[in-house]
Amino acid sequence: MGNKYNILLRDVFDTFNFLVLNEKEFKTVLKAYELGEEKVFLRGRDYPLLDILEIQIYLHQNPHIKDSEVLIASAKIKGWGRKNLGGEFYLRDEDLRKFGRLVTDEFIEGPFGYLSNSSTSRSQIKEDYVDSIRIQEIIDLNDPQFDYTRLLRHLEELNLAYQNQMFLSLTPHIRAIIDQIPPIFGQKSFKGVIGQHGGRSFKASMKILDDSSRKISDAYLHTHIRKIETLPNKTQVNFKNDLDVLLGEIARYRREQLS
Repeated sequence: MGNKYNILLRDVFDTFNFLVLNEKEFKTVLKAYELGEEKVFLRGRDYPLLDILEIQIYLHQNPHIKDSEVLIASAKIKGWGRKNLGGEFYLRDEDLRKFGRLVTDEFIEGPFGYLSNSSTSRSQIKEDYVDSIRIQEIIDLNDPQFDYTRLLRHLEELNLAYQNQMFLSLTPHIRAIIDQIPPIFGQKSFKGVIGQHGGRSFKASMKILDDSSRKISDAYLHTHIRKIETLPNKTQVNFKNDLDVLLGEIARYRREQLS
């Protein structure tokens, strides 16, 4: 009968699965990944493959679960998995490992499209927008008062968007962070953070972050279509320094409050 496989895929927008694939289906998905194809036709429908950032492959080793519907039902009963941003149920790495061992290294030798000869693929920027050490500082807070899940997701997506030159999506993430974090400093708005928290340098940095990101974000989000358009580049959306000051202060201030 051949092996069966489960696949976890993550693109710049979301995370999703292909579950309980037979050998033929698995080879179809694998080939599409290797060649960097924009979509894969599977089980009667097209699935988009847009700038895949991560792929994990698991050998399906549960003989009692013979199709994806049964696997999903079983996982839901056990409280595994979650919904992605599109509202679709998917299984995470820790969930899929319960159904079989990880075999990614046996099949994957490079990034999405690594066997493609296309010269038009988008090159990646080999640096982070948000320093990984700063992200880890927030992960390590162990703060009973605030759940940083959404903030961390914004930071992760900032890095993914920046590395893949998706500059148009950067400022909305920054605005979302600015709107989200005031309660951390005991304030109701970011204007309150600027006015009431920190010293002169911090206030000046936060004012730049607020004013500049708002103007640039509004220019792209709230402007009607025009005869001639321009798109932001990495220089225009470079708020890395001021954002790092904000994140550093979040980590420092909460450690101080929790000590």
